[in-house]
Amino acid sequence: MESAILSLLGGGLGIALASGALQGIRTLGSTNVPFIREATIDGSALAFTCGLSLLTALVVSLAPALRWE
Repeated sequence: MESAILSLLGGGLGIALASGALQGIRTLGSTNVPFIREATIDGSALAFTCGLSLLTALVVSLAPALRWE
């Protein structure tokens, strides 16, 4: 459970940082770049991040249990 909470918090922090960075890029971006103002974080990026966070939690949780000694 601890690894699930940590990985999901990490994924949420990554999404928050990406959103802030995207806002900065849109503000400071060149007007020569087409569609820079319409750039967003879409649902597939969010789903990928959540899925990767859950996969990370699973691998980190199971790694000690599967360790051979």
